[in-house]
Amino acid sequence: IPLQGQTMFKAAYYLYQTVYSRRDFAEKFGVLHLMGRDLMDSITPPLRLNKDVKEIDQYFLEHPKDEENHAYSGIFEGKNLIFILAESYDEIALDPVLTPNLYHLKNESIDFRNHYTSVFQRTTSDSEFIFNTGLLPSIEDGPTVSTFQKNSYSYALGNLFKDQGYLTQAFHGNYKEFYRRDIIYKNYGYDTFYGRDELGLSKDGGKFDSIFFDAAADLILPTDTPFFSFVISFSGHSPYTLNHVVAKEHYEDVVALYPNDDEVMNVYRATQIELDLMIGGLFDSLEEKGLLDDTVIVLSGDHYPYTMPQEVYETYSGITEYHLKHHGNLYIWQSDITHTEITDLTTSFDILPTLNSLFNLDANPTYYIGRDMFGTSSSMVLYKDYSYYDGENYVSLKDPYVTDNESRRISYLYQIYKKILRTNYFKS
Repeated sequence: IPLQGQTMFKAAYYLYQTVYSRRDFAEKFGVLHLMGRDLMDSITPPLRLNKDVKEIDQYFLEHPKDEENHAYSGIFEGKNLIFILAESYDEIALDPVLTPNLYHLKNESIDFRNHYTSVFQRTTSDSEFIFNTGLLPSIEDGPTVSTFQKNSYSYALGNLFKDQGYLTQAFHGNYKEFYRRDIIYKNYGYDTFYGRDELGLSKDGGKFDSIFFDAAADLILPTDTPFFSFVISFSGHSPYTLNHVVAKEHYEDVVALYPNDDEVMNVYRATQIELDLMIGGLFDSLEEKGLLDDTVIVLSGDHYPYTMPQEVYETYSGITEYHLKHHGNLYIWQSDITHTEITDLTTSFDILPTLNSLFNLDANPTYYIGRDMFGTSSSMVLYKDYSYYDGENYVSLKDPYVTDNESRRISYLYQIYKKILRTNYFKS
């Protein structure tokens, strides 16, 4: 039982009740006991409790967020949006020769230099969930995309743009049933999800971002309606071996430039060249269709390449601390924007509240974990193991010596957003 002032995450009973970490549970209670809990949890779904709904109501009543006016407020109102989720994209692959389009995009954008994209349990699908909803993905109740796929997400990006009269569509080179995107994207508010089969792509063809974009370009960029297109890249996916079908296409070009670098690193670079080719094709198509000045591009990686051997990643990134490895990237481009570097701490949870402000989407910012990145409030990086980072201090909420008010506040935040999913709060 936690002592007075400690967070609930210190308590062994909380670990036992929630199994928020299978590793910690097995170490504390044994693997056989974990197997029993798995069986029990599989037949006992999370319950919707009215008292939880009332608690959430009270939380939002006591923690309102006002929409702030600033120089970027409403600057993109009425413009189209292309949001690119870049698979495993990390700036260790950025190179003016190998990835010139990404290089120019970064250097012509609002570039968020201190941006974090936390890796949650279900990696890419959880990042998609955060980008689209601004909520905390499931930590204790199983995969968000299966356990909570039928929830209502009325304040998700797709629904917000649809309410403004936009055509909302999502695209990916894999089959759309993967991660149950065919179900959950409807509830995010997308009119259609186009996967490999709908685009007429082969299994290998869908893995090449440039081939995928060529097949989808006319759908991604309609000329007869305002549109919001969410594009999920594929080429950068691991494993980073010489058998990688995408890497084979570009590996020799990488080795010619980096002959002495680690093989894994060069394979990784080769996969990201396809993302670069897709960006180049996107700009060409925007110009051909006369959409360049009326379209905003947002690009963010879904996570750092965590499947890469960590000694390789640490060598080329220079980052060895766990919480700092989640440092990511975010570029916001529009033809009229002056390149700016933002050095304030920002997170993936902040993207939706920021787009809400930039496009005047009229959502209540109170409901989101994050904040408008151009506002005056500060960000907090949240991690799947109940820890957080404020830009200076990294704090584990499981630490018995953590007793400060801020840590207890964040501990309660985790609880509220867990209950939001369990109660399907936004259905009403």
